Amino acid sequence: MLQLDHLLDHEIQNLSGGELQRFAIARTALVDADVYMFDEASSFLDVKQRLRATDVIRELVEVGQTDSAEEAEALAAKIAKRYVIVVEHDLAILDNMSDFVCCLYGEPGAYGVVTKRASVRNGINHYLAGYIPAENMRFRAHAITFRVQSGVDAENTAAAAAVREDQANKAVALEGGGGGAGSGGSGGGGGKGKKGKGKDKDGDEKEGKGGKGGKGDKDKKAEVGVWQYPAMTKTHTTEDGTSFTLHVEPGSFRQNEIIGLMGENGCGKTTFMTMLARYMGP
Repeated sequence: MLQLDHLLDHEIQNLSGGELQRFAIARTALVDADVYMFDEASSFLDVKQRLRATDVIRELVEVGQTDSAEEAEALAAKIAKRYVIVVEHDLAILDNMSDFVCCLYGEPGAYGVVTKRASVRNGINHYLAGYIPAENMRFRAHAITFRVQSGVDAENTAAAAAVREDQANKAVALEGGGGGAGSGGSGGGGGKGKKGKGKDKDGDEKEGKGGKGGKGDKDKKAEVGVWQYPAMTKTHTTEDGTSFTLHVEPGSFRQNEIIGLMGENGCGKTTFMTMLARYMGP
């Protein structure tokens, strides 16, 4: 279930963080004990692996399929004496894994308090609110809230970004001086714009310098506030001869945006970020 079969011939010291964490979970779950303790069992795992690890931990206190009713009864009697304690920061995994929740709060080097157990829903809500109603105790000055952007908010954000971009383009155009207009083409980039004539405050005609030509397709910043990157390919080859190739399609992103990358471990997220950083430069 934890997908460890391909690691049977590997040395423990050569395992990655996620592989080592899955191995530790499997090793702990195989021990016949009354109390199991897992400290941050999902820290190095992706979403799918976290769900698999949750299933393994849940099976320690659940009666699965057995060959006979006698075996099921004996297993149920053994499980009834078991406790599983999990320290977890991922609220989604905590919600999926737990039957009860205790919140911990305090000050480093001073004191620590473990609240009474509550249902999963109430325990998570108490933690987010920073307040324990049953004890009339506020352990955080502010509540933790999650901002969910609606479709209207997204449209307003895009419209505001478009206005800022238009203003920036106008500001760049005004830098050309008098009546001169800059011109530039794609590919190798255009030359300087022609000189233009305009009038000063006294009405006298004066000649202004033309704006500089636009840069070509090679410019990484084709539009103000928009960064573009080309199609890229990267191949990694390990010592045992296996290879991994990542193909990136061309794309772009705007300033003042936070973009999340989602995917399983090993699908190339870190490789893509490294390629992007090297292309964009400091």
